[in-house]
Amino acid sequence: MGDANRLVAVGKAIASRQTLTGEPLPARHPHIAEAIHAGRLGQPAAAIIVGMLDRVALRAGADALELAERTLAQRAPGLTLDQVRKLVTFAEAWLDQDGVAPAEHDRRGNATCTSRSGMDSSSSTESSRSLKARR
Repeated sequence: MGDANRLVAVGKAIASRQTLTGEPLPARHPHIAEAIHAGRLGQPAAAIIVGMLDRVALRAGADALELAERTLAQRAPGLTLDQVRKLVTFAEAWLDQDGVAPAEHDRRGNATCTSRSGMDSSSSTESSRSLKARR
């Protein structure tokens, strides 16, 4: 993702919103918004945090997301970007404890293996077998 895209993503995440009837709503990530507006958190660190929160939003509960966001907004100020990345990695592992395992399991479940016999492949026999991942 380019710098402009990250800037826009953070801007959307910290902007106040409104309902269809015009009533105000808080920012999607209010703790990050508050830390940025107070000058405690910079845009690059916020982009790392917001990116992770958005990635795991469908797999983590609302309370856990709120706790992670609040904790990251409190702990990230003063850290280097590498330290923020490490902190975010730990938070993502806590929020999404299955991690990439389900996606990998699904990919392996759909994989097939094809074998051909014959020196020049002109007379080949193909057989496909599903490769199921074992857990």
